[in-house]
Amino acid sequence: MEVVASKTKTLTADFVKSDMFGNTTSGRLRLLKPNYAIISYAKPSPGTAPVYFVSDGTTQWRFPDPAKNEYQVETADPGGSGAVAWLDGLPIQIFFNMAKAFKNAGIETDRLIYDGTKIWEGNSYEILRHEFAEDGKRYTAWLYVGKDYRIHRHVGTFYIPKPDGTPRMFEVRLSNIRVATPDTSKDFVYAPPKVAKEIVNRPLLAPGVVAPDFAVKTPDGKSLRLSDFKGKIVVLDFWATWCIPCIRGMAKTNDIAKRYQDKGVVVLAVAVLDDPSLFKRWVGSHPQYDALLFAVDDSPGGTAIHDKLYNALLIPTQYVVDKNGKIVKSLVGFDGESTELETAVNIALSSP
Repeated sequence: MEVVASKTKTLTADFVKSDMFGNTTSGRLRLLKPNYAIISYAKPSPGTAPVYFVSDGTTQWRFPDPAKNEYQVETADPGGSGAVAWLDGLPIQIFFNMAKAFKNAGIETDRLIYDGTKIWEGNSYEILRHEFAEDGKRYTAWLYVGKDYRIHRHVGTFYIPKPDGTPRMFEVRLSNIRVATPDTSKDFVYAPPKVAKEIVNRPLLAPGVVAPDFAVKTPDGKSLRLSDFKGKIVVLDFWATWCIPCIRGMAKTNDIAKRYQDKGVVVLAVAVLDDPSLFKRWVGSHPQYDALLFAVDDSPGGTAIHDKLYNALLIPTQYVVDKNGKIVKSLVGFDGESTELETAVNIALSSP
């Protein structure tokens, strides 16, 4: 698969994506290495953008909500890694960067299990199974590998069940795959519609800025404010129960909380973009993170704090706040593999 992916220079295909909440998106994709992409919706609504993601090699545009003519724009990563960060689904991401795509999906290649062959939509596929259990919870994924050594389908159960106990499912599948198409960089020239509005990315709050106060709810329904921890070092960890990278870094964050709690350090793990009832069940089933103080942003959509106050458009995002209530450091994407968070905590402890 890696050899085929590295040698494939162009790819066009139809795609269908279903998330764990039952939302389904379908459309058409065109990809060209090193970093060109057009992902368009199958049936865009009248008056809305027909595309989800475009990269012309220099600039990339993303329309995060298909119902709105709003887009985010940024510089395209020369190697395509920026596209991998935005394109949903392993079968799509693998085109640009196989290693990063597998990591984003939480799949370790040395733990893939061969599950034999299976007929799907009239064709035979080799099945690779992966079981994700870093947090001791349920997650199983199956990769449908075709005779062309490409992943045509990625389907699985999510480790957070539905309220009735049945598993949540996700799926990304490709069809009508074509490679070696005559596309060139000229085919990816793009300008957003004049009626579309750019969403200006707000920078994360800078060191020295007073951390905005806010109120959240604990798992038992009690109200908690950031200002309740005046005089302590606070690590704000914005995460979600459905965010695999967030969960992957939680063991390390819990370890930091344990080792520094006697020095006046508190880790406030605020679930955002989440369902409060789902959050409560998740916390109750994860007693191993006993050093973290869990809370949830229970505002509509769970966006009032991390988005509106802290400009944290991506999760996980951490802020380290000193005992005077001022921000020392912000980090995006902490997955437990770096020492940045602990270093920031030590800086906060040494500040007057």
